[in-house]
Amino acid sequence: MSNYVPPDNNMSSPLRPQRPSQPARRKLPVSPSKASQPSRPSDPKSPQERLRRIREKMQVVAKEYSEREISRAQFNAIYAHYSEQRTIIERILARNPENDGWKSASRSGKTSFLREHFEARPVNYVIYLHRQPTPLMGGGTRPDMNRIGGLLKALWGMDKVKIGVARMALSAPQWMVMAAGHRSVTFVTFHLEPSGIQTNHVYDLHNDFERANHILLQREQVNKAQLVFPQRSLLENKT
Repeated sequence: MSNYVPPDNNMSSPLRPQRPSQPARRKLPVSPSKASQPSRPSDPKSPQERLRRIREKMQVVAKEYSEREISRAQFNAIYAHYSEQRTIIERILARNPENDGWKSASRSGKTSFLREHFEARPVNYVIYLHRQPTPLMGGGTRPDMNRIGGLLKALWGMDKVKIGVARMALSAPQWMVMAAGHRSVTFVTFHLEPSGIQTNHVYDLHNDFERANHILLQREQVNKAQLVFPQRSLLENKT
């Protein structure tokens, strides 16, 4: 049940057909006066206005986490950043209300780095057909096959396989997402804890895998060369 074949040894998915060439589209000139310009909020004119904006951003981050748009690590890092900014500005004002040091203490731009730095990244995936001990497809680094073997044993020990998605912590800082369908199960390992949106994305990819290959997966002998694997997109264009 814990057998694993590296991705470059009968684990790579079929080559995608190349998109047929199309004539280049002629770009129409755009008038500078009509060109859309991204709007940016003006700099705060007072420390009180800056504190209000920081508080609003803290509320937005809390809302993002409640709606599972960001992970716990992203929330902690971004919220701590805003909290530090707020504390510094409040201390400056308490000591000297005329001090304009609050301007340098409230410079923006770091949160984008924090979001990206603490965003979970998929490092591998493995797909199993139900009751088949050998993986059908996989990609990326070698997964924790001992953990996968235990999960498969528990999943297949049920009278009826439970359909759904779950995530679990592995050895820090790795996490695993398991998405089970009617005919197969996908395991994806992430570096750092995935957000709820990322977890649901894995589940959607797995459902699309079963939906796209519905007829082929019903056959007694499944030829993976005839299948499509949406899970591949997790590792494509990753640097």
